[in-house]
Amino acid sequence: MSWETTMQYYSRIQQKAAEVLGPNHTAPCLIYSIPFHELIAYQEAGDWKSVGAMMAEAGQALERSGAEAVAFCSNTVHKETHYIRSQLQVPMLSIVDAVKASLPPGIKRPFLLGTAFTMQAGFYQNEFAAHGIEIALPQQADQEKLHQLIFGELCRGNVTPQAQQWVTDLLGDAAASQQVDAVIFGCTELDLLHVKDAGMPVISSTQAHIQQITDFVSGHV
Repeated sequence: MSWETTMQYYSRIQQKAAEVLGPNHTAPCLIYSIPFHELIAYQEAGDWKSVGAMMAEAGQALERSGAEAVAFCSNTVHKETHYIRSQLQVPMLSIVDAVKASLPPGIKRPFLLGTAFTMQAGFYQNEFAAHGIEIALPQQADQEKLHQLIFGELCRGNVTPQAQQWVTDLLGDAAASQQVDAVIFGCTELDLLHVKDAGMPVISSTQAHIQQITDFVSGHV
């Protein structure tokens, strides 16, 4: 939900809209930029009620402005999906649903990368377990390092070859030691790393969500 991710979403949605609808077509959309520092503070304090309230208020503001659906460009806030949906009159396009729909057939044990909040909250695990899919996670020390990488570097637009290599190595170790058969980039900032040598299918939550949003738009214009 950082501004880095917002730019990715907007540009790719418009590119895909032109691909689907034709040249010079654009997807009508509204952007609500939340106070990101406040969101992080709520998350770090474990104040998920305030996280849900902030997202619901943002969604309601978009509804009042004429939005026909709402998409939150962050995995972590989907911990509060049930509450947020209860406060909205229009559909909420869930990033978790989008990722689930993007899994290649036969995947049974994907490796989830994201913020510590996302990896530990259980909303991915619970949703996928209902479909016979087991989510694997990095070791605790690697979860902490990844969390720091996301908030300390990627959310600030700082992308380094060292970070890219570390994530690539992490995926290689997981494939060898945890018998995982895919990786879910369950943080919208992870796409900034452009990891190319995962050695297994990569499901980008960002790209899956953008596809879901574009599909909705193409059916409503």
